[in-house]
Amino acid sequence: MPLADIIDQYYRAGPEPGSFIALMVLGFIVGIFGHLVRSRLVVGVGVVMIFAATVILPFQFASQFQ
Repeated sequence: MPLADIIDQYYRAGPEPGSFIALMVLGFIVGIFGHLVRSRLVVGVGVVMIFAATVILPFQFASQFQ
């Protein structure tokens, strides 16, 4: 099997969910840290990371692989 066929099959399968889960967990950690230091900006960054991992990025990748 040529390398191009392997790469093509990988990209048709779509991204692994582990990257989305890692971003979501990191967003929770950033948000918790923001609450601990009482920084609304850091909490906001954590919320945006969670939102991106659960809504924006999956829809972006789903539209690319159809």
